[in-house]
Amino acid sequence: MRGSVFIGLISTMVMHVAQADFRIPITRGKDRLMVLESVHDTIQARVDIIRNAKRTIDLQYFAIDSDFISVSSMALLKEALKQNPELKVRIMVDSLNNKMTRELMAAFLDNLLPLEKTRIEIREFNQFSLLNPFCYTRRMHDKALIVDDQFLIVGDRNVSNGYFNGDLINKRSNLLSSVLSQKGLPIYQGVDALVYGGVAPKNAAKYFQDRWDSADVKPVRLYDFNRDTLDLSYCHLRNGEGADPSCYTRLDENIKATKHQMRLLEAAMSKSKKEQLVSFDNSLSWFAEGIDVDGIEYIHDEVTEKSICSGKTENNMGAQLYKAIDEKTKSDLTILTPYLVITSEMETLIKKLVARGVKINFITNSKISNDVSSAHAGYLQTRDKLLNQGVTIYEYERLDDAVSTIHTLHAKVVIMDGQGRQDDSTIFIGSYNWDGRSQNINSEVGILFGLHSQINAPAVQLANRIQSILESSTKVTFDKNSNQIVTVKYDDLKNKTIKDMIAKREKNVKVMQRLLRIQFFGPLLEGQL
Repeated sequence: MRGSVFIGLISTMVMHVAQADFRIPITRGKDRLMVLESVHDTIQARVDIIRNAKRTIDLQYFAIDSDFISVSSMALLKEALKQNPELKVRIMVDSLNNKMTRELMAAFLDNLLPLEKTRIEIREFNQFSLLNPFCYTRRMHDKALIVDDQFLIVGDRNVSNGYFNGDLINKRSNLLSSVLSQKGLPIYQGVDALVYGGVAPKNAAKYFQDRWDSADVKPVRLYDFNRDTLDLSYCHLRNGEGADPSCYTRLDENIKATKHQMRLLEAAMSKSKKEQLVSFDNSLSWFAEGIDVDGIEYIHDEVTEKSICSGKTENNMGAQLYKAIDEKTKSDLTILTPYLVITSEMETLIKKLVARGVKINFITNSKISNDVSSAHAGYLQTRDKLLNQGVTIYEYERLDDAVSTIHTLHAKVVIMDGQGRQDDSTIFIGSYNWDGRSQNINSEVGILFGLHSQINAPAVQLANRIQSILESSTKVTFDKNSNQIVTVKYDDLKNKTIKDMIAKREKNVKVMQRLLRIQFFGPLLEGQL
C-alpha cells in the first residue's frame, strides 16, 4: 500500500486553500502560524527573521555541524550583527553534538577583536565531566530559533546540510548540488513551524533564558582559540622574556587559522547571495499566508536546580504530550516519528485510546531509512505492542540514486482528530521522538495548537508535507501463510554506495537485536534507546 492516503486531513484540505487576505494585523493575544512545507520555505523564513532582528537572536539546537549550511548560517548571523549595533546573538548547543571547529567558533565570536566589541555568545549543554560520567547520556534535544521574543521556528531540523537538502538539490542551486550531494550524505525529511506574534515566542524565550542560566549550560571551551590565547601578547605575558619560541609559532598558526575561517564566513554569505538560494530583500510579506491561532502552547521539559542525573520532573514533556493526546483525541490519531520504541507509558496510552475506538496510525522509518541502528532494533523489539492493539504502522523508505544516498524520515508530528472531522483538530510539531530517550532522558521542545477549520493555509501546508512522505511509505502487514510481518522491500540495487550503506545498517541492527535479548542487560539498554 505504498502511498496510501489514509488521512482525511489530506484529501479534504488539499483541494481548498482559504482565499482570505492574510495581511491583516495579528489579533491581540494570538499568535500567527505557518507550517513550513518545503525546504526552501524553512530556509527563507530563517533568513527573513534573522535579517529583520532588532534586539535578540537565540538559537537552541541539538546538533550544529561545520558544513555549508552551518557556516552560511553563522555568516548570516555575523552580517546581522554588523547591520545592527544593538543586536545580540546567543547560541546554545548540545556539547556532544557540537561539531563546529574551535577555529570556526573563534572566528564567529570575533576572538581576534577586543572583548568589548563582542555581542555573541556560545554555550554548551552538559559538557563531559569525570565527576559525573554516567550523566553524559542526557542530551539537550531541543531545536528552536527565537528572534526578538516575537518570532519562533520550531521543529525537527538541526543545523546541518542533510536537514536542508531535499528539493533544493534539484531545483534551486548548482552550489547546493555540489556541496550537499556528497556520497552517503543523509537527507532528512522534516517539518518545521513558524510562529509569530508574542505568546508562544515569549514562552520559548523564557525557557531559553532559564536553560541558558542553568548549571548544566556552560561557555564553550575554545582552549588555544579563546580570546586570551589568541592575543598577540599571550606568549610574552605567560612566560615573560624567556617565552618558548614554539608558543609564538603555535599562536601564529592559530591566528592564521582563525583569519581563514573569518574569510570563509564572508565568502559563504557572498556566495549564497550570488547563487540566489533565497531572497535577501528583508521582506516578511510572504508570512501573510499564516493564520491567527488561539492558545499556541510552547511545551518543554522543565529546567530545575536538581542535578542533571536526577532525571526529569513529573510534569515532563512526554507527560504533557500524552495528557493532551488523551484529552483531545476523539476519533483518530496520526503520529510521525523517525524513532519508535514503545515505553510502558506509551503502551498504556495506546490501549486506552483503542478501547475508546480511536483509530491510530504511526509513520516511522523502515530498516533501510532508519539512520540509527539501535533505535530500529528497539522498534523491532517493541513493534508488536502496537500491532497487537490493532494500530496501523507505515514504514518510510526512499532511495536516491542520483546522489547515492538514503532519505530518512525525521519529522516529529502528532495529529489528533485530523481525518475529515468538522470540529477541532490538535497538532503537535517539535523535537519529540516516540522512544524512551525523549520520554525519560533528553530535554525536548515543541508546540501544541488547535485548528478550528481544516480549510486554512497551515492545514494545507501540513497535509501536503504528509502526502509527500506517504508517497514513499508502505503499510506493515502480516502474512498468514508465512507467519511473518511484511514490511518495506527495496528493489534490486545497482548503486554500490547505497548497497553498502544498507548492508552496514542491517548488520548493526542485528548486533543491537542480540544485545536487547540478553537477560537483565537488554531491558536496561532498551531504556536508553
